[in-house]
Amino acid sequence: MSQEQTLSTARPPFIAIAMLSFAALSYEVLLTRLFSIIQWHHFAYMIISVALLGYGASGALITIFQDWIKNQVKTLFVINIALFSVFSVVCFFIAQALPFSPLEILWDTNQWVWLFLVYLCLFLPFLFAATSLGLVYRFFYYRIGPAYAADLFGAGIGALGIIVVLFILSPTQALIFISSIGFLAAIVACFELKINGLVSWLLVLLLFASWSIPEHWLVLVPSIYKAESQTLNIKGTKIIEHRSSPLGLLNVVESPDVPFRYAPGLSLNADTELPSQIAIFTDGDSMTVVNRVEGDVNDNRESLQFISHMMSALPYQILHKPDVLVLGAGGGTDVLQGLYYQARHIDAVELNPQVVDLVSKKYAEYSGNIYDNKSVDLHVADARAYVNRSDEHYDLIQLALLDSFNASSAGLYSLNESYLYTVEAVAALARAWEMALPSMSDPTIGKGSSGLTACSNSARTCFKSLSSYSFQRPNPKDCRPRPGAMCRAIMAASMRNVPEPHMASTSGEVLSQPVSWRMPAASTSLIGAWPRSTR
Repeated sequence: MSQEQTLSTARPPFIAIAMLSFAALSYEVLLTRLFSIIQWHHFAYMIISVALLGYGASGALITIFQDWIKNQVKTLFVINIALFSVFSVVCFFIAQALPFSPLEILWDTNQWVWLFLVYLCLFLPFLFAATSLGLVYRFFYYRIGPAYAADLFGAGIGALGIIVVLFILSPTQALIFISSIGFLAAIVACFELKINGLVSWLLVLLLFASWSIPEHWLVLVPSIYKAESQTLNIKGTKIIEHRSSPLGLLNVVESPDVPFRYAPGLSLNADTELPSQIAIFTDGDSMTVVNRVEGDVNDNRESLQFISHMMSALPYQILHKPDVLVLGAGGGTDVLQGLYYQARHIDAVELNPQVVDLVSKKYAEYSGNIYDNKSVDLHVADARAYVNRSDEHYDLIQLALLDSFNASSAGLYSLNESYLYTVEAVAALARAWEMALPSMSDPTIGKGSSGLTACSNSARTCFKSLSSYSFQRPNPKDCRPRPGAMCRAIMAASMRNVPEPHMASTSGEVLSQPVSWRMPAASTSLIGAWPRSTR
């Protein structure tokens, strides 16, 4: 009986197959997180294509060299698993060290060479993993059904398991963990296939060596064009806190020498000082800040006057102590604004529990315990899911468009997908928004604020039509304006009627100081939710 016939009826290494599939799928998911940190999140699409390239190339290689392979299938199975374990770590850090910059790819032809080398580096681990699996399917074909079941089982557990692992380990530690699973799979394969024990001991040494890699060799280096990298170039800035989870790598940064002055939509005429701030970066970008509040908000209104000069303060000049929903609470600036204007009740929704933990516990005293305020209910949830299951109605919905601010800086976030801005999501927001806008005769609006009233009435009309809008996917040839464009057009038209609006206090009195407003490149929020055109 030939070697191939013997293998075809032999028992495949089921446990090793499941462990290898676990490692390979975990590695693919982890790479999307790693590239979100060092580059940008849409490199996830590249990782998927690289993985498919590796799996496809392995089949071609096995077909071409099958006559040579069939005499050493067991040995090559173990060797390829071991190579996957080694190259999964080595190739990523080589790819990170290459001077590839996606921002320069349009004018620097050398970037295409670096991109090719990045593909080549990331392609190799998947090639080795797929070759091991391909050897099983090609030469253990009488037991291909159970072997494929083990493959799928391991892959499914790996895709879910890496999410749990990322709550426990940092991304670089998770990379070593995956490499270790690969080495364990090779050791198990030696026992299942009855390969020489010396090979097993060598693999054990490699397993222990993988956990002995110095930590300073495993440092992630984000793109120099990311906001955090730019911030850390400023003298005196330093990272004071790290948090990691599948939702993002959080770095808390302080800048004592050159203070942060983060207040999106701040009026050009604002002459008030901003309080000291610390920044929270997610994956090296998407900055939010925690404002320093000494004690209770009502006792520090003078130090928080900058809030009244922000674009997002406009709805609070129209509404008297509204019920507010803040989607994407982050560092708490929008919640702080609601407390400053004595909102009746604030529901704050934040997706990342680690951001909530930082603001409500680690820096609770620094932030004035805003998330523990009796007027604030904090919800750790996805914004769209929360709105869909909530039966509450709100006078004001604030939607923090952080990605829109980023889009105005580099254009990379044109590929950013957010299901919070789809037509259906905006419809849900419109239904949750109670039409409590004041009319022209409302006593809570001060004299001289007719421009604000015009804006209010325009917004009312816009969102009434939005809530009854027929949300059907438009024909690509249909040139009708979408709701998001309509809202912004009405907003811009209304703002032209406000040459110099006066600030109305919560008691209805007009403050003496006029404030000039400017439309920022990406406004945070107004009354209701401001949608982006959807696909």
